[in-house]
Amino acid sequence: MTQRHRNRTIGIALIAAFAATQASAAPALFNPAPGSPSTVGSRPTGVATGDFNGHRKQDIAVANANGHTVTILPGNGAGGLTAAAGSPVAVGAFPIAIIAKDLNGDHKLDLAVVNAVSNNVAILLGNGTGAFALDRKVSDGFFVTTAYTRACSAPCPAPGCRPRSPAF
Repeated sequence: MTQRHRNRTIGIALIAAFAATQASAAPALFNPAPGSPSTVGSRPTGVATGDFNGHRKQDIAVANANGHTVTILPGNGAGGLTAAAGSPVAVGAFPIAIIAKDLNGDHKLDLAVVNAVSNNVAILLGNGTGAFALDRKVSDGFFVTTAYTRACSAPCPAPGCRPRSPAF
């Protein structure tokens, strides 16, 4: 038996042993959090997470395509979510993607929302308490895609930097 054949045999034996342990393991169970599911706007199409209000718990922002809004849902740390005051926030026609990132260098998470029908990206500045205000809408004349949000999510070179358009 060659070394290569022995290695292949050992690899097959390890895979078989792993498969046997997985077959006998109990299936994972997930229970819904109290208050779940959470209500958002019409036709949710994108989600971003982060600590929007400084409470060290994950919050969620949901882009709602048919409602032309973003719903902000602060988390309670136990899986529960409730709509924030002032939520949902109007962003533009048919939001399809969303990211959370500090876009203006103030150490508070902001949101960039891609709007497919209005052909722009809405920039929502966060105030650190979970509230967001529309700063502006950016449009470069091309159909805006998720690639635009990837460009916005690139590390900013200096405080106060703004999202940039990707090369098409």
